[in-house]
Amino acid sequence: MSGVTGGAADGVTGGSASGTAGGAAGGAAAAPVLEVRDLRVEAGGVPVVRGVSLDVAAGRRLGVVGESGCGKTLTALAVMGLLRPPVRVAGGEVVLGGTDLLRLSRRRLDRVRGRRVSMIYQDPGTSLNPLMTVGAQIVEAIRLHHDVGRARAAGRAGDLLAEVGVPRHRAGAYPHELSGGMRQRVVIAMALGGEPDVLLCDEPTTALDVTTQAQVLDLIDRICRERGLAAVLITHDLGVAAGFCDEIAVMYAGRVVERAATDRLYAGPRHPYGRALLAATVDLTTPLDVPIPAIPGQPPPPESLHQSCDFRPRCPLAVDRCGEPVALRQVGDALVRCVRAEEAEAADA
Repeated sequence: MSGVTGGAADGVTGGSASGTAGGAAGGAAAAPVLEVRDLRVEAGGVPVVRGVSLDVAAGRRLGVVGESGCGKTLTALAVMGLLRPPVRVAGGEVVLGGTDLLRLSRRRLDRVRGRRVSMIYQDPGTSLNPLMTVGAQIVEAIRLHHDVGRARAAGRAGDLLAEVGVPRHRAGAYPHELSGGMRQRVVIAMALGGEPDVLLCDEPTTALDVTTQAQVLDLIDRICRERGLAAVLITHDLGVAAGFCDEIAVMYAGRVVERAATDRLYAGPRHPYGRALLAATVDLTTPLDVPIPAIPGQPPPPESLHQSCDFRPRCPLAVDRCGEPVALRQVGDALVRCVRAEEAEAADA
């Protein structure tokens, strides 16, 4: 995957967090399909997403992780053009196939949204219209972006349902007649109806039980591989991101604080926040009597954010120079926003 294309807020231009990932494969990184450059979002005039730059190439998966409120979902909604007042995009670019989506009229954006880039939301119960059959909703999504008749769209809807593991005859069911996992599969089928290049997945398994979560993630993984889709997974679960993503971007207080190839990040994050998140991750091998480490304190409110390290009040490694402005910069094979990142790298060596 190509690395972060840094904007002015990041202080990185043309950097590659995954010169690691691309280099590991022994070839040049593929050109990104979607590029988010120096994206800034405000809520009532208060900055909540501050200079985020991300990109993802065809066939690759980028994970965006962090605590609730760090700006993950707002970034995705800005890409889709779905922000509503008082939340608005204050600057930056969202480039898809050479076109800046932020500069498009609402009419032109409607032709792109769902057709070139689609989104899978957290709760399938709120993503589906309870008054329409699931088949009719998929047909609607197909006909919105393709000039096909209703009969042909219905046949295509049946194909999509079969592809995501829902029997074709369930096209006549209403959402309440399906399980949560089946509803999420229908939402995935709807997202594929426009035949997009990019799939944004916003906590797509949060509302599901653990077994169904794994099945849905495996399904999204298979579809992305078979179709060559670029995918962005938004999650607070580092375990989920580890099994799905090629590369991870860690967000804190509206900014990317670290980005690296997945293997590199899990081997040892360079940013103290990434280290704290990883330490708080448990799996089936974790003994029941071992306490789960918690990150002390709370994320800062948006109105108190500044250009120095916003994690400093919660960081066990904070020193006086952490109060200085800090940019996202290359440290070894990662991009990190921390003045002590080299010390962390040396400790892992």
